[in-house]
Amino acid sequence: MKLTNKQKEKIRNLSEQGKKQKEIAEAMGVSQRTISYWLLPEDKRKEDIMKISNKFKSKSIEEKRKIYKSRLEYMKTYQRERYKSDKEFREKKLESSKENYRKGKDKNE
Repeated sequence: MKLTNKQKEKIRNLSEQGKKQKEIAEAMGVSQRTISYWLLPEDKRKEDIMKISNKFKSKSIEEKRKIYKSRLEYMKTYQRERYKSDKEFREKKLESSKENYRKGKDKNE
């Protein structure tokens, strides 16, 4: 899920009001890690990305496949559960599916 600038600003405002990262995450419908990331100064976020990237590069092909498979399974489960429990999320997904269908139909014509 990509956060909008407005959502990022809301995260910072909630944090400044003394809300805990876990509370903000639940309110925003994202992970605590996402909140933590967006509360870091910009240079630290870039550094964080580089650390993760370098750690991943050193893995073997088998380890990378295992990680991809695990992430994919996690995302499927997360999206399935969120789809069931979050009406707004479900509506966005349905609208996105309709748009993608229309785009595909336009290409075939």
